[in-house]
Amino acid sequence: MEAPCAAGAPAPSYWHQVGEQPLLYATLGQLTAHAARAHAAAAPGQSPPSALVGVAVRLDAHGLLVLLQADQLAAGLLGLGLRRGDRVAIWAGNSWRWVVAKLAVARAGLVSVDLNPQYRESELAHCLKLSRASVVVAGVENRGQPLHDVLCALVPELRQCHGDAVRSEALPDLKAVVTMSDQPLPGALCFSEVMASVSEERVRDIEEQQWSISPDSVACIQMSSGTTGKPKAILITHRGVVNNSFLTGKRLGLHESHRVCLQVPLFHAFGTVIALMPTLHFGTASVLPAPAFSAHRSLEAMQQEGCSVLMGTPTMYVDLARLVQEKGVAVGADVAMIAGAPITPQLAKRMVSTLGVKRISNGYGLSEVSALVFLGKEGDSADCMAQTVGSVTEHAEVKVVDENGDTVPFGTPGELMIRGYLVMDGYFNDDEATAKAIQHGWFRTGDKFVLEENGYGRIQGRIKDMIIRGGENIYPKEVEDVLADHPDVLEAEVVGVPDERLGEEVCACVRLRHGVETLSAAELRHFCGDAMAAYKLPRYCLVVADFPRTLSGKIQKYVLRDQCAKALQAGTLDDGRPAGRTARG
Repeated sequence: MEAPCAAGAPAPSYWHQVGEQPLLYATLGQLTAHAARAHAAAAPGQSPPSALVGVAVRLDAHGLLVLLQADQLAAGLLGLGLRRGDRVAIWAGNSWRWVVAKLAVARAGLVSVDLNPQYRESELAHCLKLSRASVVVAGVENRGQPLHDVLCALVPELRQCHGDAVRSEALPDLKAVVTMSDQPLPGALCFSEVMASVSEERVRDIEEQQWSISPDSVACIQMSSGTTGKPKAILITHRGVVNNSFLTGKRLGLHESHRVCLQVPLFHAFGTVIALMPTLHFGTASVLPAPAFSAHRSLEAMQQEGCSVLMGTPTMYVDLARLVQEKGVAVGADVAMIAGAPITPQLAKRMVSTLGVKRISNGYGLSEVSALVFLGKEGDSADCMAQTVGSVTEHAEVKVVDENGDTVPFGTPGELMIRGYLVMDGYFNDDEATAKAIQHGWFRTGDKFVLEENGYGRIQGRIKDMIIRGGENIYPKEVEDVLADHPDVLEAEVVGVPDERLGEEVCACVRLRHGVETLSAAELRHFCGDAMAAYKLPRYCLVVADFPRTLSGKIQKYVLRDQCAKALQAGTLDDGRPAGRTARG
């Protein structure tokens, strides 16, 4: 709904997408119980509509089975001496135990801290200290690395103590470690041991206390991606998770016959709120192909489980499409949800032609706004999804402002701001960062954005990523979309590098297709010449084997800028004027 404006004045970039029905006022624990009972109501002899297909394990969600296990674990966690609002870190790859742990924490009135299993000792220490976690529920291993070994390096006292009596100098808030391993580990309690440690009466108490947990209380802590520095602890409410997941599933058109190939990590808001939690609302089946993303395992899941809905980031779809093309197999999907980074027109075409996707639903969001705030609608074309991030979701307010905080006209770039139920409760124990991020209820995204009069949006990148060349503003995504059409380019990122005369110059960083060895800046300039103004053409080129990424897979442009600046200083950056040799990063 656009705001009224004076006659002849340009309409301001403000949109409030009114919801078709009131927001839900419920906790994640209450939603779990409701879903369990609904799914258990299948006719005798009929499979329940919802299932969690785990890694090598099928956990049929009569819902009641999941609910029983969640409540057993919830009671067990409270039996460790935890109190309402205490924090429980879940540090593991995708598995059915991860899901049960997440729901158990919510049912117990505790707060989950969802951590990346790729964290090394220093990263894990930062997040556990920052969140003041009382318990760590840890997976067995990640990419061949035993997670318990990392914990023991951080907390050497584990090797000399019992799991419910941990005393750590490095982590004074830590009380216990629970391992998902079926085998006892030093200083840790087994998952099954905690579940079996409580009486039936204590388990029944979990259901009775659900009414006393407020939907406005914090359900989980999401760690920020760390693209600009150390992660911050984002406080997300039950109300935010429950409504964002419902409205996402509603717009995607999910229903009981759908099977979702959940390729994204559960520790991320994408994996939990967008991909997993709609299962509780709509009775879909969530398929977890592997503990971590694997294009081979995703393809197997699509074929063996008959997945009709795909969830993934652009990089995942790039890898999956390449594998499908190499194997020459036929696949298809009703819906492919894509988020986490901008999609290119070239990738959208490949998703339709190679992956057989009938509908692409592009989305935009951040952990700070519970997950999604823009998402494609049914009927949106692949071209529309390649050019936009969809339209504003229900019950969300958005506006685009200039550097002074004034709302700009529709179609004009500025900073995107978001307000509504979905905005985080703040950054844990960081009032200063919270005050900078949320002003009068509006969350400042830091993203350069264009809002159109129809409620659709286009992201142009981070404000700090904009290149200013000789006074001209260059938005990297505009150049990246053109580069992505080059037949030798698999992925492209554009950054600015210092220039004495112009302030900044354009540098194209490209990841090449298999079998292609080199690509020069001169070739890229020639390829882009007819598609954009001369001042936007890449002067430099850096070929990389891969991009520097956060542990959640987001590209760290500030690291890429540093790499390019160092290569420029060393004289190894390929200069398109005159053409030189290609530098490899």
